[in-house]
Amino acid sequence: MWNCWNKRQDKLEKIWWDLRGGQAFMIYEEELSLFQVFYKLEPDEFIRTISGSANPYLVSTMLFGAGIGEFFLAILRLETNDCRPPPAFEDGGTWNGSVLMPLLLVEARSQLLQVERLHRNPGSTFTSTEIDEIKQEITSTAKLIATTLVTHQDGPAICR
Repeated sequence: MWNCWNKRQDKLEKIWWDLRGGQAFMIYEEELSLFQVFYKLEPDEFIRTISGSANPYLVSTMLFGAGIGEFFLAILRLETNDCRPPPAFEDGGTWNGSVLMPLLLVEARSQLLQVERLHRNPGSTFTSTEIDEIKQEITSTAKLIATTLVTHQDGPAICR
């Protein structure tokens, strides 16, 4: 998979649309529990490690091992620049090959869609209060994502 990845011309599209499959977990299945422990014991070093990797399968699996939802929210709330994802886009909007930020953007999209799907599920029996809470959660998550992107070093390039 890594060899095929290096030959791909559409890497960014692959990350955005269909890297989400379970292929990566089969490669790193035995290491998954180690990734969980690594994140719990050394979260800053974990972030630095995945920030330096060009292997989207490894990074994706490590994010899953860290509990990507929990990790995603934690990284959004980080105050220090040394633990932020490295820039993934140049000033002109060209992708520089860094896989962490695109994978986090895929997770942001996924979280927003997941909450919306819960709300729109035809079999759901949400009360109007619960629907309002869901809408509030979508809004607060979207604001957190937008605020993070605006303050990120390559924020303007990401938003192009």
